[in-house]
Amino acid sequence: ADEKQMRYRLMEIKVTCYDVPYMLFFDGINPLGDIDECVEKIRQLDRICHEIFHCDPTRPRVEPEQTPLRS
Repeated sequence: ADEKQMRYRLMEIKVTCYDVPYMLFFDGINPLGDIDECVEKIRQLDRICHEIFHCDPTRPRVEPEQTPLRS
């Protein structure tokens, strides 16, 4: 996907899930060509996700649950 496609899909998810807690997982990323190009696409996706989700002052901050350490 190019940057425009990534942004569109991520914004679609954000709008659809805005009023409920949610978490995104990206899996199934298979390098089909040059590994450096794949790594760059992953970095691009990470940057876009950060811009869309983490830099949004209107989104309520949800802290991860703290799990007790096992002894």
